[in-house]
Parts: sequence; C-alpha cells; structure tokens
Amino acid sequence: MKEPKTLLNLSTEVLQEVLKHMEANRRFELAKRIPLMKSLEKSVPLRIDTLVFDDLRIQINDTEYKFGVYKKYDKKEETPEFVEFENSQGGLPNNIDEFGFNDFSNEVFVEEGDVVLTDSEDWQEFCDEQLERNEGERSNMKRIWIQRTIQEQEKQIALLRSSEPQNHFEIQNLQQKLHKSIADLLAFQYRDSGVTSYIPYTQLLITSTRGTHIERFEYSGNIHEAFRCLIAQLFGNRGHPIEVKRFEPNSMILRLPLGVKFQIEGLKFSYAVQNTYENLKDVVEESSYPLEYVEFNGAELEGANLRNQVIREAKEVVISGKLENGKWTPYLEKMGNPKVHVKDGFEKEPIDDLYFIICSWMNNGNFEKRMWTVKLNDEQSGAEILKKLANDFYDEDVKENR
Repeated sequence: MKEPKTLLNLSTEVLQEVLKHMEANRRFELAKRIPLMKSLEKSVPLRIDTLVFDDLRIQINDTEYKFGVYKKYDKKEETPEFVEFENSQGGLPNNIDEFGFNDFSNEVFVEEGDVVLTDSEDWQEFCDEQLERNEGERSNMKRIWIQRTIQEQEKQIALLRSSEPQNHFEIQNLQQKLHKSIADLLAFQYRDSGVTSYIPYTQLLITSTRGTHIERFEYSGNIHEAFRCLIAQLFGNRGHPIEVKRFEPNSMILRLPLGVKFQIEGLKFSYAVQNTYENLKDVVEESSYPLEYVEFNGAELEGANLRNQVIREAKEVVISGKLENGKWTPYLEKMGNPKVHVKDGFEKEPIDDLYFIICSWMNNGNFEKRMWTVKLNDEQSGAEILKKLANDFYDEDVKENR
C-alpha cells in the first residue's frame, strides 16, 4: 500500500504527467485500486499501441480481457471432461439459459453507442441465423442427432482401439469429440429433471506477460452486457479521444459507450472497406485520415476498395490472406502507396506476372522512395526476377562494375 500513498501525495500536475507516460493497462489497474485516481485518470489523454475488438474479447497492447460462462460443479470430479476443458479456456463463449442450452438472442441487440460494421443486409442475415440457432439448440431433432453422434463416436473409438498398430492421436481426437457430444446432451437431461448440477458464473479472464488474473461474478444471463460494462469502464467518459496506433475491429458489432472517440493511426479491415469506414465515422475522428497503415484481406481486393480514399491515401498497405479469384497483377500495378506488403498471396503467381508488376512501377515513375514486399514460393523465383531486372534496367557501365 506504500505506492498508492506516495502517489496521492504528489500534486495533480505531477500525477497527470505520470499517467500520461504510463502504459494503458497499468493505468486501468491503478484507477481500479485507488478510486480517488479514477476521474484524474480519465482526464489524461490515453495512448494505446494495439487495440483489438473480438466478440467478448478485447486486446489492449499485450493484455487480453476475455469473457465467458464458467460452470462450477459441487465437486471437481463431477465436472464433465469437456466442461472442465471449456472452463480452462476461459469459459463458454456465449450465453446459456437456465438448463445450459446455448442462447444467442442477446448477440443481436444493438444499443445506443454500438457500432455495426457490416451493411444492413449482412447484419439482418446474421440476426436471423442466430435466432434460428436458438430454436435448433432446443429441438428434439438436435437431441436425437447428438445421441446418434455419441453412438457413432463410441463405435469408432472401439474400432480404433482394436486395430494394430493403434493410432493414438486419432483416438485422442475422437475422445475429445465424444466428451463434447456428451456435454451437449446434458442440457436436455437437465431440462428433463428440472435442475442443473452446476452454478454458472460470468468469468473475466485477464491474460498478459505479467500473468493471469481471473474474476468471477454472479451470472445474470447476459455476458455481452458484462463485456459492455467493462468497455465502458475502460473507455467511457474520457476527456480526450483515445489515441490508437493500430486499431483492429474484428467483431461484427462494437459494444461501445456513447460518446467514445478514437484517434487512430492504423486500421485493419475485417469487413468491406467502404462499409467499415462509413460505420466507424461516429467513433473515429476524421482527423485520423489519411492513415499511416491499413490492412485488409485479399478476398476484399477489388477495384472499389483500391479506389477508396482510405486505402488510396494510406502510407502503408498490407494485404493478408489469399486472393480468391483472378490474379494480383491488375490490382497491384495501380497502387501508388509508398509501402505495399503482400503477406500470403504470391505463392502461385507466375514469375512473369510479378516481373510485369515491378516493371510497371518502374516505368511509371513509382519506384523512387517506395517499398513493395511480397512473399514468393521459393528463393529461386526471387533470384530470377532480380536477374531479369538487372538485365533490363541497369546500363552497361553498371553491369560491368558488378
């Protein structure tokens, strides 16, 4: 307790300066430990290197905050094996009802402050799918299917155990699937008896390089609301926009407190570029653009996205994943960004196509003070391209001096 007392003896100006240079998660921890620091911490600009949003999970720099439903049985030996595994991984990643059936209905609720990143058609499709899943989870057809699956898995395991030599890896894999099937059947058995054998808790698992911290609370039936409360606690009521170097909104919906603003330097797109940009307008300061860095998937590589102002004006563009149809050539030769990095997609691109892209950049005057990096399928391909470039672009004097 010496550290808090020492901090409180400092002047407000000195405390603000200390907070300004303190890592974000340590600031959150300090404000939680010392309630008197809470309003002061909120008044100082917050800087984050990496901010990743997933469903029921948020990563802030090297620290992950993850919500789940933890099932506590009276005796540890009574805990089903798959439930024990699920608990060890942070808990069930969705809501459940009083008997343990998965409940996806709360996932479709949008509250004031929330940001949906997809277009209205995709969001409606997602909502319909979740409500259909809810009905299917409780149906007798699902029960019969699980029972038949258990019988089939038990037969396969018995067959593998009777064969020589035994495939231990496949047996273990099937046993894990069997444990999950048995756990899936429990909700029907609990519904039949009217009681469950466990008490559910909302669990918050905090993981960082400094270790793991677990908090459990009474389960209210809605872990999404608990997640929303955490985000509001961390980001709500701040006096300045939150400065973020790399922003990765991966979940379809961002459950944010009303009025939160981000000043970002880099953005990773998980959904269509234009939709994401438009839907983030309420929470991302317009002064963030042009961005230092953008990343999107090769599946989204199309003319409309490359013409998008956010992509076109970014200083660095990273394209991850595979290009689903066609070739990279018609897209990459038109990119004028200072830095372009293709992480995964050039394994099968013909050498002549890559050579054409580089020649196009050089002939169009796009080569000076620019950098392109691509992943090739082998060292020989890179060597062949460099050799062709040397033959076609270096003058005779340069060749003789090499």
